[in-house]
Amino acid sequence: ASQAERRRGALRSAERVEMSYIAETCTIKISMHKEGAVEVVEEPDPECVAEKASRLRELARRRDVEGADEALRTYSLCKERADAGCRALMSALGALERKSLDLMLRRDGA
Repeated sequence: ASQAERRRGALRSAERVEMSYIAETCTIKISMHKEGAVEVVEEPDPECVAEKASRLRELARRRDVEGADEALRTYSLCKERADAGCRALMSALGALERKSLDLMLRRDGA
């Protein structure tokens, strides 16, 4: 069975399911409660990741970007975190883009 099928089965058999959204890292967090145990699954929000990656790419190319400060804060945060959205965002950026953004962070003292 695929990972998605196993997850659907786990969702169906859960006694309680809680979802939360971490906007700053584009992460959807699902907590499944069953028989006194809790299983937590994280998924990236593809639309959010694509939007933030696009802004960061433009910023890395030194172009004016609406929401540049927020995008750079997200990048800085994602360098330190392992949320699903952060992993997806970092993998969406190329090595040179990440290097350029790192230089911006150092320059700005972030």
